[in-house]
Amino acid sequence: MKYLYNILCIVLVIAMTACGSSKNTTSAPSSSLYSDNDTTYLLLKHLGNATSKYKNWEDVVIPLEMSLSQPKNLTISGRATMIKDKSLFISIRALGFEVATLYANTDSIYASYKLNKIYIAEDIKKFLTSYPITIGNLQDLLLGRAFMLGKGTLTYEMNKEMILSLGKDLWTASPHCDIQGVQYAFLFGNNSDELAMLMIDFNNKSRATCCYNPATTTVAGNVSNRVDLSTSLKSIPLKASISWDIENAKWNTGATIKWKAPKGYRRIDANSLLKAF
Repeated sequence: MKYLYNILCIVLVIAMTACGSSKNTTSAPSSSLYSDNDTTYLLLKHLGNATSKYKNWEDVVIPLEMSLSQPKNLTISGRATMIKDKSLFISIRALGFEVATLYANTDSIYASYKLNKIYIAEDIKKFLTSYPITIGNLQDLLLGRAFMLGKGTLTYEMNKEMILSLGKDLWTASPHCDIQGVQYAFLFGNNSDELAMLMIDFNNKSRATCCYNPATTTVAGNVSNRVDLSTSLKSIPLKASISWDIENAKWNTGATIKWKAPKGYRRIDANSLLKAF
């Protein structure tokens, strides 16, 4: 299946390089000595409520389904294992058998495809370019949790490092970004304070979005059971979704991840997969 459609486009080019955009104007000062109707007070209250719903976690094993709708149609299922801030492993299965794997840690990314007996092993910077994206950022993006690029899951204490704005139905948190030409913003519902969307802008030339289902409460706090991703790769529209079977997730069990190059497999350059795309 063309290397399982190029390992689902290297899992959507590592979830679209995980960082991004929006343009807002209201700064969030550290003081909260405002009237109940003051916009800054309301925004800080929203931020505190949203971030209080994120709890700490150590590891999770969770079934998933990934669907690609553009430029081709492909749906695969499998299981993901995440060690918080350290590593991500995805096992893709068909008819009960593992047919492909993808593993990323803080240094490298690996993928294998059994039917063609091939694998890749690359420096993760090859996919994330110069962006200071962490494994934790990627995990938050996939699970529907707001984050600060290069730092971690969003907290109330980060309010000095972002711009907040209030709209009719949504409020927005735009972390300051030191990458020239790159901006990103998280949009939350005014009533629920749940993450609804991540908007990413790359040098005003391309945009990516992640839209999230309403959150589910878990051991780790709020997690979305589905993220819909939309962007473009080489000017080709790319639309996909990742759905998590949260009810069958296993949290904080001491899960471990080990990956090694399969014997008898041929190593290929990751560029050849992306060129094939």
